Amino acid sequence: MVSTAAEIRSRNRREVTLPSGNVYVIRKLTQLDYVPKGLVGLAAETVEDKDKLRAHLMANYDDVIELEDNLIMRAVVQPVISRTPVDGDQLWIGDLGDDRQALLDAINDWSGTKGPKETP
Repeated sequence: MVSTAAEIRSRNRREVTLPSGNVYVIRKLTQLDYVPKGLVGLAAETVEDKDKLRAHLMANYDDVIELEDNLIMRAVVQPVISRTPVDGDQLWIGDLGDDRQALLDAINDWSGTKGPKETP
């Protein structure tokens, strides 16, 4: 019997409660979600030289922030996260505040990856 879309989605989604008390539904990301703009291999465990990683992050800070924004917007199913300020049921990525890092950690954990631990 063929799996339904709802069954497949439910296996790849998780509800997370952050330290702030806010609750999000996130989906599991794949390695391809971590590759935009050629930022391959930013995960600390894949880089042997920690100084080289630190230098790369410092030199490409805007790209790292853009990658993190993209990961959040790809992974968060509810509430919908937008790149631009909006009203209504959507949440602007700039409104995440303290949830931003906790959300990234939850996304990376659920996806089985570890993002860069030392951001500038």
